Parts: sequence; C-alpha cells; structure tokens
Amino acid sequence: MRSEYERASARCVRGAGGRALHRAVLPLTLALALGACAQTQTKPGTSAPPANLSGYSAAFKDGFKDGCNTARGSGRRDDLRASVDGQYAQGWQDGNAICGKR
Repeated sequence: MRSEYERASARCVRGAGGRALHRAVLPLTLALALGACAQTQTKPGTSAPPANLSGYSAAFKDGFKDGCNTARGSGRRDDLRASVDGQYAQGWQDGNAICGKR
C-alpha cells in the first residue's frame, strides 16, 4: 500500500507535467500559426515596395511597383495603361520618384 506522500507526489508529477507541457506547446503552436500568416509573397524578380501601400487601389499599387522597378532598372512603364488609368499613372510616378531617390 502506498503512503499518502507517495500518492500526493504521483498526482503532483502527473498533473504538473501534463499542464506544463500543455502550457509550452499551445503558445508555440499559436506563434507558428500566426507567423505563417504574416509572410508576404512577391512576384519573382521584383522586390517589395519601400512603402506601405495598404488602402490604395490595385491599379495604384501596380503602377507604384512598375515605377519602382523602372527606377531600379528592372521594369518598364505600361504606357497604354497609364494613358487610360489615372490611378496607375499616379502610382507609377510616385513609385518612380520614391525608388529613384534610393
């Protein structure tokens, strides 16, 4: 027959170890899951723009990226699109100006 001390020790080890492992695994799993969501992807051959473009239209973002790539020597301006899409044209001008300074 086990003593009261042995029974208490067994409960303590079994209970604390399970909870301690659970406390360590859950935050680690959560951190990995959230970290995976934070990654962004860019097209091969282009780099992320040096500005936060959230809140701008898709046309402006496209123009900004093209303007930035042009300033870096690896892109070109879509003249047809710039002539009919003011958002693209403005984005291209801003991207070219900002990336040209760097």
